[in-house]
Amino acid sequence: MINSRGSKPGIDPATHNDASAPVHLRSGLLAGAIAAVAFTAIHHIFISNIWYALFPMMVAGALCGMCIAWTYRLLIVVPSPGSWLRYNLTYLALFGVLASASLIAFEPVSTIQELMAVRGPPEKLIGQAMPVTVGFVLLAAALVGLLFGRRWWHFGPILVTVAVLVLFLGLNVSVTGLVEFGAGDLHLLAELFGLILVLNGAFVATFIALEWRNLMRPLHAGSGDGRVGRDPSSGTDDQGRGYASPQEARGAARAADTGRVAEARKDWRQCGR
Repeated sequence: MINSRGSKPGIDPATHNDASAPVHLRSGLLAGAIAAVAFTAIHHIFISNIWYALFPMMVAGALCGMCIAWTYRLLIVVPSPGSWLRYNLTYLALFGVLASASLIAFEPVSTIQELMAVRGPPEKLIGQAMPVTVGFVLLAAALVGLLFGRRWWHFGPILVTVAVLVLFLGLNVSVTGLVEFGAGDLHLLAELFGLILVLNGAFVATFIALEWRNLMRPLHAGSGDGRVGRDPSSGTDDQGRGYASPQEARGAARAADTGRVAEARKDWRQCGR
C-alpha cells in the first residue's frame, strides 16, 4: 500500500536500509580512493614522492571510506550534508585527541631525523605506543557511540570503523609523543596534520558530490511546513507526515526498534511451543 505522499507505510525506521544504502557504500569506497590520490599528490608537492605507493594507499582509502559510509548510514536516521560533515569532523577531532594522548603519555625516544631515515613505518615506535593506541580505539568507539549511536550493538560497527581508521591513518599519529621535535621541525608536524585535513576534506567533499541527491532528498521531501522526510528512513511516519526534526525521527526509530525486538521475541516463543 502506498500512501498519499508516495511512501510505503510501516517501514522500520530503525533499520532504514533503503535502496540508497549500497549506494552509500559504493560512494564511500570511491570517495576514499579519490581522497588517497589527492593525499599522494599533496604529499609529492610538499614532502616527497610517494606515487609508488598509490595503489595500496587507494585500497586503504577505499576501506576507510567504506567503513565510514557504512556506519554513517547505520547511525544517522536523517542523512544530510550537515550530518555527514559533523560525523567526519568527529573522527578528525579524535585524531587530534590521539596525538595529544601520545604527547601526554610518552617521553621522546627518537628524533625526527631518525624517523625520516626509516624506510617504511616506524614499527618499533608503533609497538611502544600500542597500549595507548588500543585504549584510544576503545574509548573513541565508545564516544562515537554516545554521540551518534541509538542501540547498544552499534558499538560493534563503530569499533570496527575506528580500528580500521587507526590502522591505516592513526599509527603514525600515535607515535607523536615518542618523537622529539625541535623548533625547526614543527613544520613537519604541521604538515602531517595538514595532510590529514586534505585527506578528510577531499573525502567529505567527494562523497557529498556523489551522494548529493540522496543526502538532500530528506530535506526536500517533507511537507510544505518544512517538516523533514519522505519515508521512515528519512523522517516520515506511517501516515506519511514528516517528522518535525531529526530528533523526532530518531525517537521514532528507537520506538520502532523496540517494537521489532518485542515481535522477534514473541515469534521465538511461538516457535518454541
